[in-house]
Amino acid sequence: MKFAKQVGMIIVRNNTTVSGPMCRECGLSTARSFQATNLWAGWWGLISLVVNPFKILGNFMNSRKVKRLSPPVEPSKLAPLSPGRPLWQRPAMALPVAFVILLGWTIYQTSSLKRTADLVVGECISSRVAGGVARTMDCRDPHDMEVIGVVDDVSKMGEPTQGPCDALASELRVPEMPLEDLQIVYFQSSDKSQPKLICAVRRFDKQPMTGPLSGG
Repeated sequence: MKFAKQVGMIIVRNNTTVSGPMCRECGLSTARSFQATNLWAGWWGLISLVVNPFKILGNFMNSRKVKRLSPPVEPSKLAPLSPGRPLWQRPAMALPVAFVILLGWTIYQTSSLKRTADLVVGECISSRVAGGVARTMDCRDPHDMEVIGVVDDVSKMGEPTQGPCDALASELRVPEMPLEDLQIVYFQSSDKSQPKLICAVRRFDKQPMTGPLSGG
């Protein structure tokens, strides 16, 4: 049986390997201890970052083999090592769990980003529109603005103007909210070759909106 651990130190690494016949308790103790070290200290360095997953996988496969062994029986010249707490009950698990949470949060955040040039009527967005990117939101959830119109190719218009958006807003029929309570917002998309004028509305008091304007 073989177990390996490493401590990454940015430029160099400290590697330790234990191999040989082991009873179940000694094997589990070594596997859990080494795996805990790999999980919190094995990532720090470019080479360590690449190598560490293979060490973790190797330890995992060998620990499964160790678990299938029978418990040690008396009499024995040496008492077996205590396996200790399972890996998921050790503080070392905090780092990979935090990484998974951070990765999931990042994926969730970036998945809702959309180019302003790709916005369509009826989409609800955040008020933070920057760099030609807007964050889309579910209209059933609290949101800042809703797109009410897209004017294609306004390159000949010069500076963006509110005129086309005023015309679109005048056609809105929102039973739940008087038009006087809505404020028109307009901005130009980031597509320089064929810029679009994005027309949206938000509450005049800038409070979050809930539900699409159509009521659907």
